[in-house]
Formats: sequence, C-alpha cells, structure tokens
Amino acid sequence: MNYKVFSLLIKSLFLIIIVSCSKDQKEQDIPIPYVPVNERININDPLYNNLTNVGGWAYLNAGSKGIILYRESTEKISAFERHCTYDPSEVCSQVDMIGGGLLQANDNDCCGSVFGINSRSIIKGPASRPLIEYSAQFDGTSYVVVTN
Repeated sequence: MNYKVFSLLIKSLFLIIIVSCSKDQKEQDIPIPYVPVNERININDPLYNNLTNVGGWAYLNAGSKGIILYRESTEKISAFERHCTYDPSEVCSQVDMIGGGLLQANDNDCCGSVFGINSRSIIKGPASRPLIEYSAQFDGTSYVVVTN
C-alpha cells in the first residue's frame, strides 16, 4: 500500500472517530455549573401553594437554571435542577414540568430529553445523565429547605 494512501486512510479514520464521539464526549466533559443553594420557602405562600397538593409543583429561582419543586407525597417534596444534563453549555438547555411527573426540555433542538421525577430516570434521550437532585427537607406542614 502506498504511504500517502495509508496516511490518508488513518487520518480519515481518526476524523470519523472524533466527529462521531464529540457530542457524547461533550456531554460527559461539561458539568452543570455549581451554584450554592440554600433556600427556605413556605408552601403556603401564594407563589408556592401548588405544593400543598400531591403532584403539585413550582419553580424556584435558584440553582444554575432554576429548580423545580415537586410534591411526591404528603411527606415528601423533591427538588431538581432545571439545567438539562445533555450539552449543558447550550443557553437553551432548561427543562420544564409537562405534567404527570415528567420534565421535558423547553427547546427540543437544544436538549431533546424527557426526565421522570418519581423514577429519577431519563425517559427519552439523548441525555445519558439524570437531572441533578438537591436535598429538600420538608417539615410536613409549611416549610421546605432546599440545599446542595
């Protein structure tokens, strides 16, 4: 085999490998920005009173791209980062509640993933990592403290 042909073949193979892995590698290499969170909210406040019912949810202006609070049961409220884990460098990589315990990207061209709150799983990719979950301590009546 001619050296030039061999060299071109190796370079082409290398380029194909880089291009095919770049998006997945990008997702793994870029972490969600760490933002300190220490929030205390009253679920009886009109901004959060949807949390008084099981299955209710509310947005909290904290974290990297916001936090979704979700009332899983009478005793448990969960808190999830709204920053999509797929290609977090994108400005539009934010998820919204779509109901039924599901979170979906508000711009499918950017994140294109659906996440389950109750299962803490990825329902639909391309994301390969679940959403970041914050610690949410609920006193059982009025107050939730969200921290990381």
